[in-house]
Amino acid sequence: MVWPFASLQFAISFISSWAGAQIDFEQVSYYPTVSEVTDLHIGPMNQDRFADVVTVERIGIVTYFASLGDGILSRIATFETIGDGPTAVDCADLDGDTLWDVVWVNDWTWNAYSIHQRIPLSESELVKYTSDFFQATDVVLADLAGDGLPEMAVATGNVASGYASLVVLANIDGYPGERVIHDMKYNYSPALTAADIDQDGDPDLLAICSRVIEGWYVYLYESEVSVFLNDGAGTLEESETPVLLPEGGNAVPTRLAVGDVDNDGDLDLVVLYRDTARNNEPERVMVFMNTGTGQHFEQGQVLHPTTWGHMLELSDLDGDGDLDMLFDGFVHERSQLCIYENAGAGRFQWVMDVPDTGIRQSRALGVRDVNGDGLPDIVLGGESGLAVLLNRSRWLGPSLSHTAFVRGATSELRVESAEPDEAVYFVSSMTEPRILSGVSLLGGLVADVSEPVTLLGMSRADDQGIARLAVHIPAKAPTAVVYTQACIRRGLNGQDSVKTPCLMGRIK
Repeated sequence: MVWPFASLQFAISFISSWAGAQIDFEQVSYYPTVSEVTDLHIGPMNQDRFADVVTVERIGIVTYFASLGDGILSRIATFETIGDGPTAVDCADLDGDTLWDVVWVNDWTWNAYSIHQRIPLSESELVKYTSDFFQATDVVLADLAGDGLPEMAVATGNVASGYASLVVLANIDGYPGERVIHDMKYNYSPALTAADIDQDGDPDLLAICSRVIEGWYVYLYESEVSVFLNDGAGTLEESETPVLLPEGGNAVPTRLAVGDVDNDGDLDLVVLYRDTARNNEPERVMVFMNTGTGQHFEQGQVLHPTTWGHMLELSDLDGDGDLDMLFDGFVHERSQLCIYENAGAGRFQWVMDVPDTGIRQSRALGVRDVNGDGLPDIVLGGESGLAVLLNRSRWLGPSLSHTAFVRGATSELRVESAEPDEAVYFVSSMTEPRILSGVSLLGGLVADVSEPVTLLGMSRADDQGIARLAVHIPAKAPTAVVYTQACIRRGLNGQDSVKTPCLMGRIK
């Protein structure tokens, strides 16, 4: 068959119950840094098939780490004296040249910067945006306008002046254009994320917004998750039904994660709280369940671990089709990272406190495959350096492999460990993996490829449980990163469906 480029939209329902591997991680490398790593991003920064790492440090340093494929990173470029106090970083192809660019925001200087990647890397272009980002706290790159180029969205919050806002910069040929400011209700917005919360096919923006007073410690009054709905052309309108959070006390919401934690087909919220007075109030992690419209949420499980409130991620760590949770903190043994497994129906249970990694005061967390086996790994950054932990969970499901993707040639995709004669569906995407909703055809199982998803084809497994699919790469196909995955529908209504790990490759 010829590689198609039409998208396949999945409808949603049911729940997946298949169990995957036992969660296990092993630290394989550590890299000292000049100052505190405040944020990091994992993505395809160079031209190979491995995901790389970009970090920002407190004193104004941006570093590119290339992945060598076995959990070992190589520091290939460092950009220094580029603004004080970077708080957040994101990466995407800003100008459509298939090279990933870097954007970060600074707290102390109220500016944003970008590095437009060039080949060789030494010729990359540094761009400074002076937009009065009052105490910028977070930045997100998302294609809000639907034209294939991501816009920049920045959350700001000036506690002293009582002013917080969401600032969106249009993308004009890869560079910042018109600025639109959305005033928020309160004075503190520490977290921002993009997700299609109303499931209309375009990304919306969600931000924590709180009214706080800062003294010896921070006291929380009102707080909510503000939802800015996208009309598909990049115009945002704040929803009249925000997600109201508990108010009062010294525990302040600081991190936000979005994902389908109960496999019912819509996106739910997880909010991480930090006790600013230390031991005065219990920290907590709160789950809010989407009732189906993206407009109304109900409070679900509340957890009370010890946490510093800097990091929160959702990812399917064990490949069982539901989303597990990671954040900075511990339950039993003091550590920098805590992992909860999804036990089903949106409820989480503690599985491990990650042993000491050598990182002090961890603040940056990335969860993506860095060694090419398709399983999500962990990259952790903090005051003293950067650590890589590989996913050593023993994979129990089917596996996917493929030959090289070369324009004008045919590639073979191969799945092993399927049941004889069962149908194996091969899918792909050119969009960076992000948290999605469960897939109805697969009984609610959360796949790892992102919309728009392309159905490459179906093949039945032979007597040895091997399914093969030959795909011809058009000669004019774009030279770009492509993510592939295979899924097998099992059980009545697909409730026992399974998936392979998601592999990153590159069309050359």
